[in-house]
Amino acid sequence: MRRAVMAYVAIGCAVFIGGCDSATSASDGTSQAASGATPPAATVGSKSDVCGRIRVEVSSHMTELGTAIGKYVGLRTADPGSDDTEDAREAVADEIKAMAADISRLGDTATDATLKTTADQVAHAIDALGADADFVTDVKSLSDVPAAIDKLSDTAQPLTDACAS
Repeated sequence: MRRAVMAYVAIGCAVFIGGCDSATSASDGTSQAASGATPPAATVGSKSDVCGRIRVEVSSHMTELGTAIGKYVGLRTADPGSDDTEDAREAVADEIKAMAADISRLGDTATDATLKTTADQVAHAIDALGADADFVTDVKSLSDVPAAIDKLSDTAQPLTDACAS
């Protein structure tokens, strides 16, 4: 079951942070990856620097989140009312809140005011999902995981768009 959860989370992670990896060349609009060119070193606080660091942090959190959701779904299936199930639910919420805190912390280092504001807004919205007990408890089985990941992805979409522009 955890492998299936991890697969859903990996797909969600790709959607969630995909735009942050879209570096383009200012001169011709082509992707650096497509052109084979080595990207220049990012200036600290630049959009590419901040988005790259957010991408790394979110990827790490999504891995941890997948593990936490898998454990929660397994425990909820086996013993929905147990203290272990409640602890697992709290672990999922805590991981979501930690991801939000990292997005906020890294977004605050941006020199681009729009990116900074967008990261702050997205971080607050993701934190609200982590604080919403229904967000986690609505994940009752493996089939509910994609909807939860979609909700996280939709919440992060403005940041994905800001990093892609």
